[in-house]
Amino acid sequence: FQNMGFIYASLMLVLSFTAAICDFNFNFYMNKIALKVRAAILVALYDKLLQLPQHQLSNFSSGQLINFMSTDVDRIVSFCT
Repeated sequence: FQNMGFIYASLMLVLSFTAAICDFNFNFYMNKIALKVRAAILVALYDKLLQLPQHQLSNFSSGQLINFMSTDVDRIVSFCT
């Protein structure tokens, strides 16, 4: 029965190490996907923004437009994760 304690302790060590590796891989791939989604949405928004007529954009400054886009993209990306 004394050996069982060492076995359990070893299993706990191995499983916690395995869980840490799995957690790292999950976070890595989720961040990779989120970055691709963010880039795709930003490109689509900038493309749409460049197609709008000037009189529709005159109500906002460029800083406000970029802030709106950044906030919206952050919300979408955080929803994906």
